[in-house]
Amino acid sequence: MIAENNQGPTSKKAHTKVFNSFQTKLTVFFTALFLLLQGAAFLTVREAIVQNIFDQSRDQLVAANRIFATRIQATVNALAEGAQILASDFGFRTAVATNDKATILSALNNLGARISADRVILVNLDYAITADTGNPDALVTDFPFYDLIDRAEEEDRAESFTVLDGIIYEFVVVPVLAPVPIAWIAIGVEIDREFADDFRNESTLPLDVTFATGRDEDGWAATVSTLPTAAQ
Repeated sequence: MIAENNQGPTSKKAHTKVFNSFQTKLTVFFTALFLLLQGAAFLTVREAIVQNIFDQSRDQLVAANRIFATRIQATVNALAEGAQILASDFGFRTAVATNDKATILSALNNLGARISADRVILVNLDYAITADTGNPDALVTDFPFYDLIDRAEEEDRAESFTVLDGIIYEFVVVPVLAPVPIAWIAIGVEIDREFADDFRNESTLPLDVTFATGRDEDGWAATVSTLPTAAQ
Protein backbone atom coordinates (compact mmCIF):
# COMPACT_ATOMS: atom_id res chain seq x y z
CA MET A 1 0.00 0.00 0.00
CA ILE A 2 1.55 3.28 -1.06
CA ALA A 3 1.09 6.37 1.17
CA GLU A 4 0.08 9.57 -0.52
CA ASN A 5 2.52 12.44 -0.50
CA ASN A 6 0.58 15.46 0.86
CA GLN A 7 3.46 17.92 0.32
CA GLY A 8 2.49 19.22 -3.02
CA PRO A 9 3.67 22.38 -4.68
CA THR A 10 1.21 24.52 -2.69
CA SER A 11 2.47 23.21 0.65
CA LYS A 12 6.10 23.90 -0.27
CA LYS A 13 5.26 27.46 -1.28
CA ALA A 14 3.48 28.04 2.01
CA HIS A 15 6.46 26.67 3.93
CA THR A 16 8.85 28.88 1.98
CA LYS A 17 6.63 31.91 2.59
CA VAL A 18 6.51 31.26 6.33
CA PHE A 19 10.31 30.84 6.45
CA ASN A 20 10.88 34.03 4.46
CA SER A 21 8.45 35.90 6.73
CA PHE A 22 10.23 34.64 9.84
CA GLN A 23 13.59 35.51 8.36
CA THR A 24 12.36 39.01 7.50
CA LYS A 25 10.99 39.52 11.01
CA LEU A 26 14.22 38.28 12.51
CA THR A 27 16.24 40.61 10.31
CA VAL A 28 14.00 43.55 11.22
CA PHE A 29 14.25 42.65 14.91
CA PHE A 30 18.04 42.48 14.95
CA THR A 31 18.29 45.60 12.81
CA ALA A 32 16.03 47.49 15.22
CA LEU A 33 17.96 46.10 18.18
CA PHE A 34 21.25 47.17 16.62
CA LEU A 35 19.93 50.66 15.92
CA LEU A 36 18.57 50.89 19.46
CA LEU A 37 21.92 49.91 20.95
CA GLN A 38 23.73 52.32 18.66
CA GLY A 39 21.32 55.08 19.65
CA ALA A 40 21.79 54.34 23.34
CA ALA A 41 25.56 54.31 22.93
CA PHE A 42 25.45 57.60 21.00
CA LEU A 43 23.32 59.28 23.67
CA THR A 44 25.62 58.02 26.43
CA VAL A 45 28.74 59.26 24.64
CA ARG A 46 27.05 62.54 23.75
CA GLU A 47 25.99 63.12 27.35
CA ALA A 48 29.51 62.37 28.55
CA ILE A 49 30.98 64.82 26.02
CA VAL A 50 28.49 67.55 26.91
CA GLN A 51 29.12 67.03 30.63
CA ASN A 52 32.88 67.17 30.06
CA ILE A 53 32.55 70.43 28.10
CA PHE A 54 30.32 71.84 30.83
CA ASP A 55 32.80 70.84 33.55
CA GLN A 56 35.71 72.37 31.66
CA SER A 57 33.79 75.59 31.01
CA ARG A 58 32.79 75.81 34.67
CA ASP A 59 36.37 75.26 35.80
CA GLN A 60 37.61 77.91 33.38
CA LEU A 61 35.04 80.42 34.59
CA VAL A 62 35.91 79.69 38.22
CA ALA A 63 39.60 80.21 37.43
CA ALA A 64 38.84 83.44 35.55
CA ASN A 65 36.73 84.68 38.44
CA ARG A 66 39.59 83.92 40.84
CA ILE A 67 42.00 85.92 38.67
CA PHE A 68 39.53 88.81 38.46
CA ALA A 69 38.89 88.80 42.22
CA THR A 70 42.63 88.82 42.90
CA ARG A 71 43.16 91.72 40.49
CA ILE A 72 40.32 93.73 42.01
CA GLN A 73 41.44 93.04 45.56
CA ALA A 74 44.96 94.21 44.76
CA THR A 75 43.53 97.39 43.23
CA VAL A 76 41.26 97.98 46.23
CA ASN A 77 44.13 97.49 48.68
CA ALA A 78 46.34 99.96 46.80
CA LEU A 79 43.57 102.56 46.68
CA ALA A 80 42.71 102.13 50.36
CA GLU A 81 46.34 102.36 51.44
CA GLY A 82 46.93 105.55 49.48
CA ALA A 83 43.71 107.15 50.72
CA GLN A 84 44.45 106.24 54.34
CA ILE A 85 47.93 107.77 54.13
CA LEU A 86 46.45 111.03 52.87
CA ALA A 87 43.60 110.91 55.39
CA SER A 88 46.10 110.63 58.25
CA ASP A 89 48.25 113.53 57.01
CA PHE A 90 48.06 116.43 59.47
CA GLY A 91 48.28 119.12 56.80
CA PHE A 92 45.47 117.56 54.82
CA ARG A 93 43.26 117.17 57.88
CA THR A 94 43.89 120.83 58.71
CA ALA A 95 42.87 121.83 55.17
CA VAL A 96 39.70 119.78 55.48
CA ALA A 97 38.86 121.25 58.89
CA THR A 98 39.35 124.82 57.58
CA ASN A 99 37.69 124.08 54.21
CA ASP A 100 40.80 125.13 52.28
CA LYS A 101 39.52 123.98 48.89
CA ALA A 102 42.65 124.81 46.91
CA THR A 103 44.87 122.76 49.23
CA ILE A 104 42.34 119.92 49.37
CA LEU A 105 42.05 119.68 45.58
CA SER A 106 45.83 119.83 45.16
CA ALA A 107 46.29 117.01 47.68
CA LEU A 108 43.61 114.90 45.99
CA ASN A 109 45.22 115.40 42.58
CA ASN A 110 48.65 114.46 43.94
CA LEU A 111 47.21 111.32 45.51
CA GLY A 112 45.52 110.29 42.28
CA ALA A 113 48.71 110.80 40.28
CA ARG A 114 50.85 108.94 42.83
CA ILE A 115 48.77 105.74 42.89
CA SER A 116 47.28 105.95 39.36
CA ALA A 117 43.73 106.62 40.55
CA ASP A 118 41.36 108.12 38.00
CA ARG A 119 39.12 110.03 40.40
CA VAL A 120 39.42 111.25 43.98
CA ILE A 121 36.53 112.88 45.82
CA LEU A 122 36.20 114.48 49.23
CA VAL A 123 32.78 114.11 50.83
CA ASN A 124 31.72 116.00 53.94
CA LEU A 125 29.64 114.66 56.83
CA ASP A 126 26.44 115.73 55.05
CA TYR A 127 27.24 113.48 52.06
CA ALA A 128 28.06 116.53 49.92
CA ILE A 129 31.00 116.50 47.48
CA THR A 130 33.34 119.36 48.44
CA ALA A 131 36.20 118.53 46.04
CA ASP A 132 36.33 116.26 42.98
CA THR A 133 39.35 115.73 40.73
CA GLY A 134 37.03 114.48 37.99
CA ASN A 135 34.93 117.64 38.06
CA PRO A 136 36.89 120.33 39.94
CA ASP A 137 34.71 123.28 38.89
CA ALA A 138 31.35 121.71 39.72
CA LEU A 139 29.07 123.19 42.34
CA VAL A 140 28.56 121.24 45.54
CA THR A 141 26.46 118.16 44.90
CA ASP A 142 25.54 115.10 46.93
CA PHE A 143 27.71 111.99 46.80
CA PRO A 144 25.19 109.44 45.49
CA PHE A 145 26.56 106.35 47.23
CA TYR A 146 25.44 106.85 50.80
CA ASP A 147 25.71 103.14 51.56
CA LEU A 148 29.47 103.20 50.91
CA ILE A 149 29.99 105.95 53.47
CA ASP A 150 27.73 104.19 55.97
CA ARG A 151 29.72 100.97 55.57
CA ALA A 152 33.03 102.81 55.79
CA GLU A 153 31.86 104.37 59.04
CA GLU A 154 31.21 100.90 60.47
CA GLU A 155 34.17 99.04 58.96
CA ASP A 156 36.79 101.82 58.44
CA ARG A 157 36.63 101.31 54.70
CA ALA A 158 34.19 100.23 52.00
CA GLU A 159 34.56 99.34 48.35
CA SER A 160 32.21 98.71 45.46
CA PHE A 161 31.75 99.02 41.71
CA THR A 162 29.79 102.19 41.00
CA VAL A 163 28.61 104.16 37.99
CA LEU A 164 29.26 107.88 38.22
CA ASP A 165 28.65 110.26 35.31
CA GLY A 166 28.13 107.24 33.06
CA ILE A 167 31.56 105.76 33.90
CA ILE A 168 32.15 102.52 35.82
CA TYR A 169 34.55 102.89 38.75
CA GLU A 170 35.88 100.65 41.46
CA PHE A 171 35.58 103.02 44.43
CA VAL A 172 37.07 102.78 47.90
CA VAL A 173 35.84 105.05 50.70
CA VAL A 174 37.86 105.76 53.87
CA PRO A 175 37.28 108.27 56.67
CA VAL A 176 39.36 111.34 57.45
CA LEU A 177 39.75 111.09 61.24
CA ALA A 178 40.54 113.85 63.72
CA PRO A 179 40.09 111.61 65.71
CA VAL A 180 36.43 111.14 64.75
CA PRO A 181 35.39 111.32 61.08
CA ILE A 182 35.39 114.88 59.72
CA ALA A 183 35.08 113.88 56.02
CA TRP A 184 35.40 110.95 53.64
CA ILE A 185 37.78 110.24 50.79
CA ALA A 186 36.31 108.32 47.86
CA ILE A 187 39.02 107.13 45.48
CA GLY A 188 38.47 105.10 42.35
CA VAL A 189 39.90 103.62 39.17
CA GLU A 190 37.96 103.70 35.94
CA ILE A 191 36.92 100.34 34.49
CA ASP A 192 37.79 101.12 30.90
CA ARG A 193 38.93 99.22 27.82
CA GLU A 194 42.55 99.28 28.99
CA PHE A 195 41.51 97.71 32.31
CA ALA A 196 39.53 95.00 30.48
CA ASP A 197 42.39 94.31 28.05
CA ASP A 198 44.88 94.01 30.91
CA PHE A 199 42.62 91.55 32.69
CA ARG A 200 42.17 89.45 29.54
CA ASN A 201 45.93 89.43 28.90
CA GLU A 202 46.67 88.37 32.48
CA SER A 203 44.35 85.38 32.20
CA THR A 204 45.75 82.03 31.12
CA LEU A 205 42.39 81.27 29.50
CA PRO A 206 41.08 82.47 26.15
CA LEU A 207 38.31 84.79 27.30
CA ASP A 208 36.67 88.13 26.62
CA VAL A 209 35.51 90.56 29.27
CA THR A 210 32.43 92.77 29.24
CA PHE A 211 31.30 95.25 31.90
CA ALA A 212 27.66 96.27 31.64
CA THR A 213 25.54 98.85 33.41
CA GLY A 214 21.92 98.26 34.31
CA ARG A 215 19.19 100.65 33.25
CA ASP A 216 15.75 100.49 34.77
CA GLU A 217 13.84 100.68 31.51
CA ASP A 218 16.33 99.63 28.86
CA GLY A 219 17.90 96.62 30.62
CA TRP A 220 21.66 96.10 30.47
CA ALA A 221 24.06 97.98 28.25
CA ALA A 222 27.66 96.96 27.54
CA THR A 223 29.84 99.87 28.65
CA VAL A 224 33.30 98.33 28.35
CA SER A 225 34.14 95.17 26.42
CA THR A 226 37.00 93.36 24.74
CA LEU A 227 34.52 91.96 22.22
CA PRO A 228 34.09 93.50 18.78
CA THR A 229 31.29 96.06 18.76
CA ALA A 230 29.02 93.83 16.66
CA ALA A 231 29.26 91.00 19.20
CA GLN A 232 28.33 93.09 22.24
